[in-house]
Amino acid sequence: MDDVDALDPVEQAAAPGVVGGGAGHRLPEDERGRRGLGAGVPGPLGDADDDGGAGVGTHGDLAGGRGCRDAGRLANAGVGAGPCAGACARPCAGPRARPCTGPCAGPGSVRGRGPVGGSVRLVALSVGIIGCGSISRAHAVSLRLLGDDGLVRLVALADPDPAGIERVEQIAGPVARRYTDGRDLIADPDVEAVLVIAPTKHHRELIAAVAEAGKPCFTEKPLAPTFPVVTEIVDLVERAGIPTQVGFQSRFHPILRFLHGVVADARYGRPMGYVIRDDQFWPTTDVMEGHTAWRSSAAEAGGGALLEHSIHSCDIACWLFGPVTRVYARTRHVFGYDVEDTAALTIEHANGVVGTLLTIFNGVIDREERRIEVFLEQAAIEATTDFVVGAPEDSLLVKERSGPAERIDTQALCRESFVRDGVDVDRPFYVYQYLAHRAFARSLAAGTPPSPGVRDALAAHQLVEAAYRSARTGVPVAIADL
Repeated sequence: MDDVDALDPVEQAAAPGVVGGGAGHRLPEDERGRRGLGAGVPGPLGDADDDGGAGVGTHGDLAGGRGCRDAGRLANAGVGAGPCAGACARPCAGPRARPCTGPCAGPGSVRGRGPVGGSVRLVALSVGIIGCGSISRAHAVSLRLLGDDGLVRLVALADPDPAGIERVEQIAGPVARRYTDGRDLIADPDVEAVLVIAPTKHHRELIAAVAEAGKPCFTEKPLAPTFPVVTEIVDLVERAGIPTQVGFQSRFHPILRFLHGVVADARYGRPMGYVIRDDQFWPTTDVMEGHTAWRSSAAEAGGGALLEHSIHSCDIACWLFGPVTRVYARTRHVFGYDVEDTAALTIEHANGVVGTLLTIFNGVIDREERRIEVFLEQAAIEATTDFVVGAPEDSLLVKERSGPAERIDTQALCRESFVRDGVDVDRPFYVYQYLAHRAFARSLAAGTPPSPGVRDALAAHQLVEAAYRSARTGVPVAIADL
């Protein structure tokens, strides 16, 4: 079966039309274009053996999957480089110089056979995971399903613990290569994008290595244990120009997307304030399969309930209500660890919205994870969400200006959202984690910046840092003073 026949169609990135423009130019096997979105210019696709390069934009005249980032054209996730000798005849921008022997095939050439109207089939993105601890298993489920959908191939795993690798393989299936050192995985030429799922203290060195290699990166939150290192990571990622997505997957939760839509379109007037309660059992205790002691260490994790867990809620607050200007906070250490298990924040936003966040690590099992109340000029909304989308604990209540409160069927809301997103609702998994990874793969194919990105992460980290400084000093801290 041809690669083209084996993969799912992906929506074309430009006007309707037939992708291609010629037979492509023939390249050695190891330099063939890996994937691309055409510009919708009429013309047959090249033969299955004649590979034009990937292109998003008006040319698509690149080869080797390492091509030009100029004027919106992107090859192999936009991180490659090398002078292009085809129709654009311009030097490419990126860290990996590779010559294009041209002439190029023309707009949007991709591997394939025959005309394609309105969609193209893409070669799956080859990814590697660094870090095979407890949370990597949720990522593995998503990647396995994305593999079933023809978008991603998990080709490599790295972890110093062979048992961790084996546990991930039990979920995602066997991989071609295993490494004990994440830097070896990053250097693997068959790994096109890297997922950094290692403990927080290792993020900077690993993300720096990914940036040096010029590869796209998906990294878990938080970015780093300390705020100065967070700013270093943001700076090095932006200087390298690598597409980077941060694991704030809560943004993909259907209930939270509903809230975002309500606030964004002002259907109930302007937002006035909010309350977020975010609690879960200690992730270091043996009630959690694959529990890890490092999360209770300030040296390794950097923080407790606020940084390690509720940075998700901090991101949600920034996403829903915009930039934060000032924070007042108190923290406690009830369980005796050197990271906080309790934090209470008052958060002021630039648009005048004021909110509160209470985050707790406790010993309560099987409780819904997060409750959000949003108060608008003409409505009040209560939303409860669990780690597993569509859980029985999920709820959504809307009380408008007059009349009884409306209890929205969250199961139906989630199903409708999944159908719109093209998600198979019969597959049990952490669906918003899947949607986050799918968004990453699609952004690389389309040549658009992944979202949420490092700037989104910086905003959440600024909120957390202001809270920690306020808790230490006992006074409110302005974001501008960080």
